[in-house]
This record gives sequence, structure tokens and C-alpha cells, in this order.
Amino acid sequence: MQITPSTRPTETISNANLLLATVVHDEAWRAYAKTELEQLAKFVDEGKARQEASTEPEVRQHVQRLVANLETVQSRLQKAYLPELDRLDDWADLSTSQPHTTSMVSMLPTKEREYFRQAKVLLTDGKEGDVIVTNIRAIIGPKTYAMSGVTSVGIAHMPTTLNQILGLIFVGFMVVMFGPANKAISFGLALVICFLLYYFLFRARYAVALVTASGEQKVLISRSKSLIAAIVAALEHAIIARG
Repeated sequence: MQITPSTRPTETISNANLLLATVVHDEAWRAYAKTELEQLAKFVDEGKARQEASTEPEVRQHVQRLVANLETVQSRLQKAYLPELDRLDDWADLSTSQPHTTSMVSMLPTKEREYFRQAKVLLTDGKEGDVIVTNIRAIIGPKTYAMSGVTSVGIAHMPTTLNQILGLIFVGFMVVMFGPANKAISFGLALVICFLLYYFLFRARYAVALVTASGEQKVLISRSKSLIAAIVAALEHAIIARG
């Protein structure tokens, strides 16, 4: 994935959010991050200077909000991409608005460690995809979730609904009424059809529920409780590892 160097504050914020959404600790991504941090520092300085020079209240408020957004993204990007404590001095000149602190150092990510990997998992949309969980990210099919944004995880139980049970009863009744004249065969056929419908369509399901700042998301739904439990356990380990 390539990132076009930003020339405006809004582009810098967009690039920084992209880097934060897919944190990969290799040299290429660190170079992208360093470039965006330099741009952020530049725009923060320019914004503060413009804010002081402006005499119009509306303009000052607009610039103040933009500078606040830039500083927030700048801080988050530093925490995600400063992988080693001894690199802080090298990057200190990039932070014009918020100096490095002990709390920031404690939040620096360690090396990416893998807790779960399984290929060809049947995803919620019926397609197959890979599921990978590390201390930095969770990849579920085509989607990637940053573990830094996950506050908690759990198993959501999705039981068979009353309407589904009533639907099975109705199907069984129709088979008995309009099926073979032999009632024993009709009852047997109704049981087989109802069982197959229940097993493949109406059986209870389980979901991986991620809780983020935007709320709870069911990122993977499956009828295999053991699979969901294994993924949730891996996600819990990843959250603990991030601290």
C-alpha cells in the first residue's frame, strides 16, 4: 500500500489515520509515519501562528479546532510508530506541541506477536477468509481492526428465535398434512426435514463481539462455539499484552 505525501492539514490527518488503522512495524511504514509526523509538526506550528495573527473570532476558532485535531493525531501516531525507547531523542524535534512523557513511553508497542491464525474460516457473509490475531491487530477476512482501539471482547450468544421454532412447527405440520398418506412415513419425513432445517439454518449461533469507542461490533458470527471461544481468548491475550 502506498501513501501519497500530504500537502494540506486535512490530508495529513487522513494519512495519519490510515497509518494508525494498519500499524505495520517495518522500515517502509516507519518512513511514511516519520514523513507525516514532520508534516504534522509543520502544520501545528503554522496553525498556531495563524491563530495568533488572526483578528477574526470565527477564523481563530476554526484554526484552534484544526490545531487540536492535528495535535491529537500527532500524539497517537507517535505512540503507534515509535517502536524503541532510544529512538525518542531522534524524533523529539518532531513533537512541537506535546513532549514525550513516561506515560507515552509505557504505551509504545512491542514487537508484533501472533496469538491466533486459521485459514479458510467461514465468515459471516458466507465466504471463506483468514482470521489472524496479534497484539497489534485483528484480521478477520477482508477487515482489519487495530487492537489499540479495542476496549473489551466477548462471546455473544444468538439463540434460536421463537419465530424460527414456530416456522419449524408449521413446516412439520404441512408435511404431515400434505405428505405421504402413510402417517408413520409422514411423521418421519417431517422430523427429518425439521431437523435438517434446524441444524443448517436455525441452530444457535455465536459471535465475536468487539467493544470500541463507537460501540459493540459483531465481527464474526459462527455456529462453532469452540472457534469463537478460541478467537475471543486470543483477543483477550492481545488486549492484555498491549496493557
